[in-house]
Amino acid sequence: MYTAPHLLEDGHLALQVTPEVLQFYEARFGIEYKLPKLDVIMLPDFKSGSAAMENWGLITFSVSSLLYDKRRSTTHALQQVTSVIAHELAHQWFGNLVTMRWWTDLWLNEGFATYADYMALTELRPEWRMDEQLLSRLQRALVMDSLETSRPVHGPVGGRRSEISPTFDGISYSKGCALVRMVQEMVSRSPNDTIFFQGLHRYLTKFEFSNTVDTDLWDAIDEVRQRSPHDHFHLRLADVMRTWTHQSGYPVVSVAKDGVTISQRRFRMAPRRDEALSSQRWSVPFFFATRSNPHEKYLHFLTENEVSARVSLLAPPNDVSTGTGGIFLGNLGRKGFYRVNYSARHWAHLAAVLRETSSTIAPIISPIDRAGLLDDAFELGRAAAMKYQHVLGLTEFLSGEKAYVPWLTALIGFSYMKERLSHSRVRVMLDSYVRALLTPAIASSKSGKHEARLLTALLFSAGWVYEHPKTRVEAMRLWGVFRKRPFDNVVPSDLLPTGKKACGMFDGDNIIHLSVWCGCSSSRRCGKWWRRRVGIRVEFVQLPAVLFRTSPPFSNSSHYNSQPVAAVTATGSKSRSKPHPWQRLSQYLLRSGSEPSWNRPHVAVFQAQVLPEEYAAPADEPCYLNRFFPSAH
Repeated sequence: MYTAPHLLEDGHLALQVTPEVLQFYEARFGIEYKLPKLDVIMLPDFKSGSAAMENWGLITFSVSSLLYDKRRSTTHALQQVTSVIAHELAHQWFGNLVTMRWWTDLWLNEGFATYADYMALTELRPEWRMDEQLLSRLQRALVMDSLETSRPVHGPVGGRRSEISPTFDGISYSKGCALVRMVQEMVSRSPNDTIFFQGLHRYLTKFEFSNTVDTDLWDAIDEVRQRSPHDHFHLRLADVMRTWTHQSGYPVVSVAKDGVTISQRRFRMAPRRDEALSSQRWSVPFFFATRSNPHEKYLHFLTENEVSARVSLLAPPNDVSTGTGGIFLGNLGRKGFYRVNYSARHWAHLAAVLRETSSTIAPIISPIDRAGLLDDAFELGRAAAMKYQHVLGLTEFLSGEKAYVPWLTALIGFSYMKERLSHSRVRVMLDSYVRALLTPAIASSKSGKHEARLLTALLFSAGWVYEHPKTRVEAMRLWGVFRKRPFDNVVPSDLLPTGKKACGMFDGDNIIHLSVWCGCSSSRRCGKWWRRRVGIRVEFVQLPAVLFRTSPPFSNSSHYNSQPVAAVTATGSKSRSKPHPWQRLSQYLLRSGSEPSWNRPHVAVFQAQVLPEEYAAPADEPCYLNRFFPSAH
């Protein structure tokens, strides 16, 4: 591994993880790494537009993508560094040993590497629960693919750079990952079934040092399936996958009131009036559990020639609340790339099951399925396919939720609602309801193992957004402590990002604090520069590079390099004769052509209101919403 001398200590994690993941892939694929050595180099100015590049035998990384300081970096940073290494190493087999014939099949190259890095970390770091966290990536793909602007993962691509570059998107990476994962689940009868990996081994050995198309992989897996006495479906894999790769979008599978009839139609975020007339169909591997056996996975294929079908395996359903027949949960384990909708009665039944069992030692519905139900509900509500009464009823169990992924999914859904209700009185009630859910969760959260640390940081950040009083006061306290002792590690690194949100406050003397990330390494020069150029006083705070991964201001200037290593806090008083410090700073940025943008911010400013310590939410604060509880009308 090659890096600058002063970054050696922060590169130890990469040096430890790389051989570990490499050995895992060799064992899992049954094929040794083909080159005599593998070099990894961290580049200070990485211009490829991504975190790394999988050159065969010499993988290049941006410095910020591999830096990890175990004393100051967050748990999320630990996970990200490990994940990007695993992704690039997977390309040594998928991409380098075997290369796609043309950019039309880029999705399989990138989709497989994305799935492989989650697969590797699930095995090597089981306490991280990466198999559950994979759901958040798949959820983003589902949102992208529900839009009119989506595209098929496999489609014509020209030879120009302007035609190739757009294919490096979330559809190729995230939807590609989801499809590979779905194929593994389709061909595997149990978690220990090796048919999928035998097929990968067949594919990699047959086509090593050559070029392929996606059907070569499906055919290689089919060859292994045909030799297996336990093959449980009799469809050609290439025919099944064509319905997923050659058309955009995906279906929503609806379970009828009888509990045994399922149907499919395309899911769109903005449904068309003529959607029922659409001819789009998929070969859907419908994974489900029954009410009599909620932990056993069953598979029924809804073919592309079928709009609806009766799942014959099931016994006639009895009453929903007490019956033993019928479908209990569709898309079990979230293995399929589709959504599932139920009758209003069954949604209410699932909400009741979640409230009663989610906080028990052995819940009936797993964390990944709890998150999947929430995601389906929020998105179905967003598409006007489900009433928000049922969407929000499904979230009531969160006050006792201890897992990270369900909370992450719910907060994404609440964030969309909060944004849409920004000018409505209902937003106040939404904030109140989410605070009511957060209060017991925050009180019981503890920073322990990896998942617990992620959850604590997530809830702490959500508490700030939804104005949880104790969280806001604690965030301000943490930022005050950090400003005084930035190198003493007295503030937990996972909570610091929320603490930074408290740094842009108005105090009693009308002083404003503004944070600006820059690449200046000298406090004296930095202070003089800002006073001379902007005319404001600055308080310089030296910060470790690993804490900030934003672009510096004025990145074209020779005074700065592309790896941010410091922060500046500018202060100034309001004056009737002079513009406010932030106004002067903004005006200067606009004149210099350095207006901040949403994806590459030149200036990071955190604004907040000061909350008096005695502030507390009233004991009788309403915790309900219009269309959820009747009293909200």
